[in-house]
Amino acid sequence: MAMQVAIKHLRDALRLSIRAICDDLSAGGAGLLLDTACGEEIQAITAGLPAELVEDYRYHYAACCPLPHLLAGLRPGTFHAVDTWQDPMFIRLDDLQHGLLRRYGIRHIAIGHWPLPGGASAKFGFQRGDSQAPFAPEELLLLERRTESLANTVADNFVAPDTHVARALQGCFELSVTPMLLLT
Repeated sequence: MAMQVAIKHLRDALRLSIRAICDDLSAGGAGLLLDTACGEEIQAITAGLPAELVEDYRYHYAACCPLPHLLAGLRPGTFHAVDTWQDPMFIRLDDLQHGLLRRYGIRHIAIGHWPLPGGASAKFGFQRGDSQAPFAPEELLLLERRTESLANTVADNFVAPDTHVARALQGCFELSVTPMLLLT
């Protein structure tokens, strides 16, 4: 019981940190995905994203979303900004464009990832709406600085196999996957 409470407190602290970054950058929502690289379900912590959006993405749009391909091409620890209403990879996906992005008012996305032990990775995605400005280069640098400590917290507490939390986790992180629009 004490371990579940500790895990909940860690998840809540990560969620609050993500929310604080969103507030500082005027991002409407964000997510942190833990990809263990072991074929397990990708696990997420989200802030400011409606549950319906997360579920729609997970069950209907994740398979066609180009964000994982963009992430794979990024140098670890760097962030990239995408205008999903202008980027050719998104424009050609009418169902994703109209069924999810425009429906939920997501236009600008900043994505990045940090490597973790054992081939795992912490993937981050921050979203802004259609009436907001794209993420500026200095904001991407801020995301790089602010998310590194969050990735280290994930590595130390959820990935490192010698931690009590990691052993207790076994599927308890939080099984709601968020958009990479963020993060899947």
